[in-house]
Amino acid sequence: ASASAPTQHHTTRRDGRRRRMSPAIPDGGFTRSPTPMIVGFTTAMIAVCVGLVVQGELNLADASVERVLRSSAELSPQVLLALRCVFAFVILHALIARMRAPPTDVTPLRNPLSRTPPATITMRGWVIFSTFTVQSWTLQLVYFMGTSLLGASRMFGAVPTGSAATVIAAVLWIAFEISFTVSILVSGVTTYVLIPKTLRSGQVPTNFFGWPQQAMHNLNVVFMGTELLLNDLPLNPKHMPLAVLWGINYVLFSWVWLRKTGIAYYPFLDPTIPPVVSIKVHFVLVSVLSLNFGLGLAVATAAASLPLAARACFVYSGASTLMWTRLRGVPQPIAVEGGLSGFQG
Repeated sequence: ASASAPTQHHTTRRDGRRRRMSPAIPDGGFTRSPTPMIVGFTTAMIAVCVGLVVQGELNLADASVERVLRSSAELSPQVLLALRCVFAFVILHALIARMRAPPTDVTPLRNPLSRTPPATITMRGWVIFSTFTVQSWTLQLVYFMGTSLLGASRMFGAVPTGSAATVIAAVLWIAFEISFTVSILVSGVTTYVLIPKTLRSGQVPTNFFGWPQQAMHNLNVVFMGTELLLNDLPLNPKHMPLAVLWGINYVLFSWVWLRKTGIAYYPFLDPTIPPVVSIKVHFVLVSVLSLNFGLGLAVATAAASLPLAARACFVYSGASTLMWTRLRGVPQPIAVEGGLSGFQG
């Protein structure tokens, strides 16, 4: 899906300096409420996903701690545990660094069709958890910390048993499937939508190139790709609606956040734009989540016929196409037009 260019209007004064002008008031005035049609579409998508979950055989009762801790045939469980501990540490460090960063006033990229009034938010502390990127990064923390603690408990002979073990294993299994699916979306949207839109707005997207943002937008897909290659957890096709529901959950959250703060971080998710546009965008995003899940399923299925090296080449080369790291340098806009402070995910 493609986000629309932001609408920050400027004029040139006699002294040659530029001044910002407020965007024109849209027909019908400003609003912070989603259109009835996007509410109806989202409700229908929730009903479909919940129906598939209820009717499908999720086999969550088959989840086991042993399966969660088991590595692929090419790797020892101890090495997998060490990798998970490292990943959990990096994720936690990036979260803490992001929370402790100096407060920054941010004016998100704005859809020209939006009926929301222009708004600025100060990104600091717990406010960072209002973005989809950070919420998904936190889910990865739950997964890697959970699997690390389980692995450590097995070393000391204190592995959970009974119904508690089944619940823990099922939660981690689902967290793995969702995190893999969403990591592709987060990295892809950042590289191919948000950074280019920031450049087209005339701004240098430096806010995507700090350490925490680089980790959340690039290492996320590396970590989950590595898990896909080295663990023994399957991707159950009947769990696909759960990954879609994770995305829809953020859509609902974003409506509440917009109502409270006036902020729509992602211009393509702005619920006030005309339904003829927003419904198409939401449908594309749901389709992308489904395709991402299917991609992971295909890689996992190939494990039976392809060696680890071949699968790793496919996974990491694919991940590299989604990443925009500082190794490529911080991109510069062709012509600086001023006006936006960009978006920090």
